Amino acid sequence: QRGVRPPLGSRHETFWADRQAALDDDVFDALDQLAEIAAGSGLEIHELAHAWVLHQPAITSVIVGPRTIEHLEAALASASIGLPPDVLGAIDAIVPPGRVTLPQYGYDGLAWTTWGPHRHAWR
Repeated sequence: QRGVRPPLGSRHETFWADRQAALDDDVFDALDQLAEIAAGSGLEIHELAHAWVLHQPAITSVIVGPRTIEHLEAALASASIGLPPDVLGAIDAIVPPGRVTLPQYGYDGLAWTTWGPHRHAWR
């Protein structure tokens, strides 16, 4: 959450420890908008995220990283969530396909790493 320190020992706290500057207002604005879409669909944001991944034809498998049985059960339950075209379109409007929200993942806003253009980039 914006302006709130992550829980001690959480993945967010440990993985992002030296990357907090990347979590700028643009990132939190996108998360706020996605949370509104999730709530409007009767979902938690993690359910929306898993369901969105499962609706992408180019993605052939979903890798989840649950730390608890509850996390695993929630991820598995997301497989039965249907997202209508208007919800998918609203998500694409917030985070356009092939673009990044976190600047560290693409120097040019494309979904590639900071070491420059990738030979398989979608252009």
